[in-house]
Amino acid sequence: GDHRQLPHLLETRIEQEIKLSVEDKTKEILGISMFERLLKYVHDQKKIDGVNRYAKLDVQFRMHPGLAKFVSDTFYKLDGGFTSGVTDMMFPSEITRYGKKLAAWKNIPYGDGPERGGQSKSRPVEAAWIASEARRLLDEYPSLSVGIITFYSDQVKCLHKALLELNVMSIDPSSGICGIADAYRITKAVNGESPKERFRVGTVDAFQGKEFDIVLLSMTRSNDYCAEDEKSVRRKYGHLVIENRLCVAMSRQKRLLIVAGDADMLKNASASKTVPGLVKYLEFCGGADGIII
Repeated sequence: GDHRQLPHLLETRIEQEIKLSVEDKTKEILGISMFERLLKYVHDQKKIDGVNRYAKLDVQFRMHPGLAKFVSDTFYKLDGGFTSGVTDMMFPSEITRYGKKLAAWKNIPYGDGPERGGQSKSRPVEAAWIASEARRLLDEYPSLSVGIITFYSDQVKCLHKALLELNVMSIDPSSGICGIADAYRITKAVNGESPKERFRVGTVDAFQGKEFDIVLLSMTRSNDYCAEDEKSVRRKYGHLVIENRLCVAMSRQKRLLIVAGDADMLKNASASKTVPGLVKYLEFCGGADGIII
């Protein structure tokens, strides 16, 4: 288990009803995952009897060490962080447009097109750029896998539409289901490696436990709402405020993470407290290992 990753989930309507109808202590309990409660329990028991009941796995073997340090410092610092068991020599040295950079931010300002929708959100202008960039990367690097992650089911639909227009996805005539086009399903095997899943599009939930060479993350939220109290902050940022979801979304990549979104959403006074992971990532992209497009 990993209490920094996705916890159990409550259906949104039920969660809202609970917030209105139960005591604060119950709300607090519902917000803590089963694994996190178990971890606290074994820590407390150790204080009583001195018996250690868990082992911490603190070396990762997925990401480029530079990306691993960012994820460790941003999401796992309170737990002591983790180190990398791989070197930068294990990853492709150059990717067109990004060179040797590990992190990229594609800025798509509010003026290019805001978010749409009610409870679920979409942003067509973001979906169009991400779909086009994914197609380019897939065509140029047949041996690399690419994942597209978003926080909203409506944005998944928007991405599907854009990818259908680019023939990266197709609709099965017998079932009517939208799926990955045959040419983009499996990677080209190189250096004796076995073929693997080449392309996936979905919400964060579909990516827990997965890994891809390159990940494109759609921020989706782009609005001009004020963020002054808890309710208005939630209205402005929505799912972006859930740190566990952000941690999963920003730790699936092996070689390169590309976030597409409205950078101005992260430049107000509340952003550093509300969505610190994204604020730190934008700063990371402005450093030696990143690029802002």
